[in-house]
Amino acid sequence: MATVTWTDEKIDGLAEKVDGLSARMDEGFKRVDVRFAEMDVKFAQVNGRIDLLERRTDVRFDHVDERLDRLDAGFVRMEEKFDALQRTLIQIGAGMIGTLAVAVVTLIATQ
Repeated sequence: MATVTWTDEKIDGLAEKVDGLSARMDEGFKRVDVRFAEMDVKFAQVNGRIDLLERRTDVRFDHVDERLDRLDAGFVRMEEKFDALQRTLIQIGAGMIGTLAVAVVTLIATQ
């Protein structure tokens, strides 16, 4: 079985490689941190746009609610007019029936 002996040169070479790897990893993590910071800025921009769209949508729904309230008020006025018309028709119908009944009774009484 072969044995490997570690000399000072080999240990120093390994240390240099580890230091180099550590420096590259640190640089990589810095780039990742920069990317995350960029993403945070982009998310903030998107959230701002979404907030703006929500406000615009709320304003539009408020306008729709106002229109529906006016429409409901118009239906209430229309119902009131139809109720008045119905009362008038009932009164006219009752008057005509009463007049016809009196005419029939008068005709029968005079026969």
